Amino acid sequence: MANVKLRQCTLQDSSLLRYWRNQEHVASQMIQKDLVALQDHNVWFSEASKKQDRLYIYSDGEKDVGSFQITHIKDDKSTCRCGIYVGDIKYQSSVLNVAAAIYMYDIVFNEIKVELALASVVDSNRSALLLNKSLGFVKCSESRGSNFSFYSLDKYSFMINKSRLVKLFNHE
Repeated sequence: MANVKLRQCTLQDSSLLRYWRNQEHVASQMIQKDLVALQDHNVWFSEASKKQDRLYIYSDGEKDVGSFQITHIKDDKSTCRCGIYVGDIKYQSSVLNVAAAIYMYDIVFNEIKVELALASVVDSNRSALLLNKSLGFVKCSESRGSNFSFYSLDKYSFMINKSRLVKLFNHE
């Protein structure tokens, strides 16, 4: 299923994550669109490293492509928040991102054993909306007066859609 490789982020990856996050094609799709200052990023990265949060880099072979985050994991494992972004714009429409998302939700549901994954998506982010729909996400609510909506995914829905997506990968 695509040539995707994963690794957990280390301190050495911190500057790459910030670089990617501040690129126009990423920042424009975030709820908080402002550029992230170095000090703010360092605080965020330090805090994420101390919590149960998991930050990953995904790669096409040896080429780093993007990042996904599994954050706000509740102690009772009832919910977590998930996000993914493509850092390398050349990979923006790549099937590699779908494979990385499948790996992310495998970690969420089968390794961490969270019951429900939550995501916030900017309403104009067509790529993210299509990806989430293909994985089985359903819209929970809209943020009043804002330009984003909340979505949820349970393990059962993910497993059904994962099976369908893997079959598509295997036919390519």
